[in-house]
Amino acid sequence: SRRGTVGADGQRLGSQYEGSYSPDGVLDPDAETVTFDYRESALRGGAWLEAEAQLSRRVVAQAGLRADGASDIGGVTLDPRLNVTVALSSSTPLRLASGLYSQRPAVETVALADRQLAPSRASHWVAGLLHESGGWTLRAEAYRKDYRDVVVERDGAVWSADGQGRAQGLDLFARLADSPDRRWHGWVSYSLLSSERTQARRLGDAVVLDRGPAPFAIRHALNVVGKAEVANRLVAGGRFRVSSGRPVTPVTGAVAPEGYWLPVEGRVGTDRLPAYIRLDANLSYTLPVPGLGAVVMYGAVNNLLNRGNVVGRLYSPDYSAFEPDVTAYRRSVYAGVSLLLR
Repeated sequence: SRRGTVGADGQRLGSQYEGSYSPDGVLDPDAETVTFDYRESALRGGAWLEAEAQLSRRVVAQAGLRADGASDIGGVTLDPRLNVTVALSSSTPLRLASGLYSQRPAVETVALADRQLAPSRASHWVAGLLHESGGWTLRAEAYRKDYRDVVVERDGAVWSADGQGRAQGLDLFARLADSPDRRWHGWVSYSLLSSERTQARRLGDAVVLDRGPAPFAIRHALNVVGKAEVANRLVAGGRFRVSSGRPVTPVTGAVAPEGYWLPVEGRVGTDRLPAYIRLDANLSYTLPVPGLGAVVMYGAVNNLLNRGNVVGRLYSPDYSAFEPDVTAYRRSVYAGVSLLLR
């Protein structure tokens, strides 16, 4: 069998900005500033075509092509995509996919570019395996993504499409669905990620481009969520999350060319924050009310371990020392009662 779809979309974008800023990012009333006042608008749109064909009893292929254009960025991008699904069994499909993807920068970024920007491009390769049986869903997916023409900040808060990057990883997922004849259910997920990209590196009053781990490249992340009926009408649940700390760029020194301090950064992404750990728990009891419905009494504790997870670094004015920026969301307890009417 064969079938196909076509479509199109379009939008008009506009932005207006006025004000001033410090090109060096200095929060000082006496620092040198640059004033700006501009209005920008653009028309952007695209069209796509997708076809699906049953190649054999077990193999289905989908092929597509998307074209995009914009009034503020010259040229038209053509992004072909292919998706092949192979039924290894009635409950276990294997999916292989590849394609090109384009993303145009924000209108205000185009206005601040040092030259004509090109759309950011990405090449995706994905292989995934899914199995569903007996209430269980098991999924594994490996991927690779390569990026080019990524918009990055240059010296003086000017933008250019000189960035490159890559991301590759593995996602694992297992879930046991809720069922009236099952006393517990939940899911577990794990992700492994290796990612790097071009980023701005500040060397006092200059900015250079460097390549290193992406700012939110969490290498390992584990989530465990579950709920169980521990006694008649009494249900306990919880969620446990643990992940590697995200990369940060260290500050190795500072200079004061105009009387205020500017950071001198080391290689981007070469330090990491401490691991993120959080445990939440909840408990509920359902009391039937004949002829009316039920009363549900519940309670929960968020961040049961009362852990102060580190989300960043707070540097001294001269960048000679820093202290961890710890989240304010510590242990919290709440309880309540709700009425469920028939």
